[in-house]
Amino acid sequence: EIISQEEAERRGVVYDRQNMSYLFNLCSDFSVDATVKGKKTRYANHSDDPNIEPRLIRVNGDSRIGFYAVKDIGPEEELFFDYGYSTEIDNDQLFKPNHAHKFHWMDSNKKRNNS
Repeated sequence: EIISQEEAERRGVVYDRQNMSYLFNLCSDFSVDATVKGKKTRYANHSDDPNIEPRLIRVNGDSRIGFYAVKDIGPEEELFFDYGYSTEIDNDQLFKPNHAHKFHWMDSNKKRNNS
């Protein structure tokens, strides 16, 4: 859902209280809120060493956000992009999820049962 920056600020306060947010800044005027209508890419997390990058593209006259690999990505490897945290704000005050928990499909050492 494309929303104004003012609406994104309002929703951001609510999402911060819930320790979750799927807001994506398109430009200085608009954001995308993927909370309800977002696909699986809304779960891509922040990294200073990303393996994907977002690009705004036009498809049949509609704006879309595409994610493109910037390096080789293995099967079931977690996706990361640079959220572009500002150096002018206190980034320690931003909610950043704990990535210590690894799901079974993230264990690259686990042997797969192909039966």
